[in-house]
Amino acid sequence: MCGKKVYFSPIIDLFDGTIIAATHAFHPTTTFTAASLAQAIAKENPQPGLIVHTDQGFHYQHVSWRNQLDHIGAVQSMSRKGNCYANSLAENFFSHLKAEFYHPSSFTSVQDFLDQLDQYITWYNNNRIQERLKGLTPIEYRNQALAA
Repeated sequence: MCGKKVYFSPIIDLFDGTIIAATHAFHPTTTFTAASLAQAIAKENPQPGLIVHTDQGFHYQHVSWRNQLDHIGAVQSMSRKGNCYANSLAENFFSHLKAEFYHPSSFTSVQDFLDQLDQYITWYNNNRIQERLKGLTPIEYRNQALAA
């Protein structure tokens, strides 16, 4: 895309699949993945005991990531090496992102891509119904659970 690679680090709530935070970068640094975790923590204000699941990427084994988890009393869970099924919700999201957003679209610039990516995330959370959520969107499912 315009000769640039964009790395994307979403934080996905396993309860309802909501993308609660996301960052992007032009290089795969630990800074941008730590920033998405910091956004999620600030937005959700989790209680101690939170379980955060990741794959075994070096970003998620880095001290900057682990320190943030330790600071809030979270527990890190990692996929087994080479096992995509242990991280299936994230793999599923990226599959939908590619099929529904990236492949059918064209972008005039990197900024256009980033703007449309933000729009996709908003649409995904608020408008994309999901069978596993009983035909509701992630936000509808979350709001229904919170109202119960």
